[in-house]
Amino acid sequence: SASKSANAPPKRNLEQEWRLEQLRKVHAQMDGDGSGYIEEAELLLLGQARRTLGHKRGEWTVAMNRRMMTKMAIDGDGKQIHVTEFASYFDHALPADKTEFKQVIAQFRSVADL
Repeated sequence: SASKSANAPPKRNLEQEWRLEQLRKVHAQMDGDGSGYIEEAELLLLGQARRTLGHKRGEWTVAMNRRMMTKMAIDGDGKQIHVTEFASYFDHALPADKTEFKQVIAQFRSVADL
């Protein structure tokens, strides 16, 4: 019915809020020094570990890592990534499909636990 389709946007907002919450949790796990930011070295470890574990192929280099840091930086210099920047970037970069998104989040968490 028409009334059900009118309620679709709030459901999408709830879905996005759930995604952002998952990403905020990953950010907290990756923030090894508890600074509230992910520094270049912390992100580099994530990228390298994802390849070591077979989540991604190829090599994760310092240059690739710096480019990603710069892309994520909304208001900073790209040296530290705040939780809002991290969540916003990966909300758009990761798969829209919930199952695929959950798989990547699980991979991020397994790496953060290393």
